[in-house]
Amino acid sequence: MKRFTSLTAALLSAGILVAAFPAAHADEIGDLKAAVQQLQAEVQQLKMQQAHTAAASTTASVLPANAIVVTAAPAPAPLGRNAGASLTPVQNVMSLKLGDNAFTLYGDVDQYFNYMHANGQTIQALNDGAILKSRLGMLFVRDMGAGYKAEAQIEQSLNFENGNNTDTPSYSGTSNTTSNGRLFDRQAWAGLSTPHGEFRIGRQNTAIFYAGGFVDYTARTMGSVVNSFGVPSRFDGDIAYIAPRIDGLQVQAHYAVGSSNQSPTASITYGSIMQLGADYLNGPWRLGYAGIDGRSTVGKGNVTYSDFYANYDYGRGTIYANYVRSNNGNGALNNVGGPVIGSNSQLAVTTPSDYYNIYQISADYRVSPKLRIGALYGLIRDSANSSNNASGYNVGAYYDAFKNVTFYAFGDAMDNNANASFGFVGSAGAPYKNFPAATVKGQKVEGIQIGALYRF
Repeated sequence: MKRFTSLTAALLSAGILVAAFPAAHADEIGDLKAAVQQLQAEVQQLKMQQAHTAAASTTASVLPANAIVVTAAPAPAPLGRNAGASLTPVQNVMSLKLGDNAFTLYGDVDQYFNYMHANGQTIQALNDGAILKSRLGMLFVRDMGAGYKAEAQIEQSLNFENGNNTDTPSYSGTSNTTSNGRLFDRQAWAGLSTPHGEFRIGRQNTAIFYAGGFVDYTARTMGSVVNSFGVPSRFDGDIAYIAPRIDGLQVQAHYAVGSSNQSPTASITYGSIMQLGADYLNGPWRLGYAGIDGRSTVGKGNVTYSDFYANYDYGRGTIYANYVRSNNGNGALNNVGGPVIGSNSQLAVTTPSDYYNIYQISADYRVSPKLRIGALYGLIRDSANSSNNASGYNVGAYYDAFKNVTFYAFGDAMDNNANASFGFVGSAGAPYKNFPAATVKGQKVEGIQIGALYRF
């Protein structure tokens, strides 16, 4: 109000000066008129701001304290969504707020055309989930004050090829039991966020899965050699602690409880699984480690998986380096292995000392704000038998055509040695329509994928 009064006085003074000195030089009068016009514009702008403020105050005063407000909220934290560091953030996520409670609904649809050729055979198919498995998720948060929040998240995978979820029911007539068929197969956990870190319990993503966006330009999805070897994604009965980031360092630890009671039959015992993750960020540099140790229940040695990654953001893109060491050659720790998909499966390895070493380098470049291109090359090396080795590469592009809509295209190849049978893997395991292992054993697999991702 004080500024409004001073502007009015300035206008009056300017008018008096013009009237009192009619013989003033023409250019001086022109300057005075310009100053008067500028002051008039500022007065009009102040009037509009005052009217807007008054209207907002009136609207707020008539809303009840417990009104439901629909807002365009930011996406949940990366640990909850893990959309991939290489993807642009989701815009206009729907969030409903009621007092101290918040409910966020999110999801995506990822469909792609997949062409693959190997051993004289060809596949041409529509598949789901090349870079981000289609899903529907819900995040619940209650703000309890003083930096404490109660949280829960449930997430269900969807298959837009046929309408099924990924984890379909399986009935056994012999034992009269039904396994799999989860309602929320990807995540179902509850937790408490505090100023000292976050505590979670339930079915949730692994520390290795969280680091996917830091491993290569694909966010370790379609065409990634590391992803073709296999990635432990999530486990049941997982108790986790995620520390706040301090001086660039963030750590997390998980313990998935082993039990014979998680099995549909009493004859299978599930081993416990321990995890540790550390991520260090300093300017353009990021260094990290994520490891898993699965306790064997059948006396054949523990299953381990260690992932070391580093990347450098050079401004227009990122350079990635990744090294994995694991004896998980038969997939005992993988999300799609075991009697119950993604559970703490019956952990065993045929030869515990037989370790694979996976090396991969990758880089991307942002051509424009909407277009990003990238490439990667990787080696899979069996320390005990070189006939199980393989090498692969991938080149691709992402184009953010519309809000929350990304088009992508890849060209990739995997060259298997005599006894190796590695192929292409998307964001949630192998494509629904894929070659059997016998077809690609010792063969070169080549492919092209073209698809679209919509996130909400």
